[in-house]
Amino acid sequence: MSFKDFKNDLLVAIAIVSNAQPTFEEEAIEIAGIRKLEYRSGWLRQAVKSLDEQGLIKVSYHFGGGEDLGMPVTITGDGLGPVLI
Repeated sequence: MSFKDFKNDLLVAIAIVSNAQPTFEEEAIEIAGIRKLEYRSGWLRQAVKSLDEQGLIKVSYHFGGGEDLGMPVTITGDGLGPVLI
């Protein structure tokens, strides 16, 4: 899997999880786990950053336990939100 494919899969996973439980609060690493996404070290943080820079999600960072932890995100977009993930 390429990074671009992973990033697109992560965006879909965030939309699926937020749509299923609109008041559900979750971190990106847990969303990736729920949807069983496979990725390389560092990809999750970079994908979240890229999606945020594109305006597809809004990220609120906090301290976490590792490179890919500590990234709660808020969905923005047509018909999606904002929804806290």
